[in-house]
Amino acid sequence: MLARVLAPAAALVLAAAPVCASAATGTIYLFSSTGSSLLSFAVSDMLNPSMPPTSGSASFTLFATTSSTAGTITVTAPSITGASGTTIPAGAFTAKCTATTDTAGMFTSIGTVRLANGAVTCGTLGANKTGELIFTVTLTVDDTGGAYGFPAETYASGSLKVVANVP
Repeated sequence: MLARVLAPAAALVLAAAPVCASAATGTIYLFSSTGSSLLSFAVSDMLNPSMPPTSGSASFTLFATTSSTAGTITVTAPSITGASGTTIPAGAFTAKCTATTDTAGMFTSIGTVRLANGAVTCGTLGANKTGELIFTVTLTVDDTGGAYGFPAETYASGSLKVVANVP
């Protein structure tokens, strides 16, 4: 049984907190995908509990200045529907954000997080920092133990949304 999941990672949303009269705000100078905008998973047998979960990764570059308020990196699971109409729910995904370059020491990973229907924080950006952050989001589909019982088929998806919030 083989299922293939394709998730475009091109949708990047930039967010910033409203300007406050009493404090300086952060600034995003650059936020972009640094590689392929397509995540692809080959899931050999999602109903076999002895098969490990599979994952795909996308990398991003953020150059920013944070204010006295810490920022966040959030991830929202893609919408994935199979050819027969089967949907892989957001809760079947985990995500982990890891920094490969962090010139200002601004990033702290939350670790592996279970995604939900809305945005989930995968990392924080320290206050009063300016620098370049290159980070990777690893998205994993996990049906270990057949918790969701996805049938083997071709799955296509909408965009993985990654948001940098620099207040």
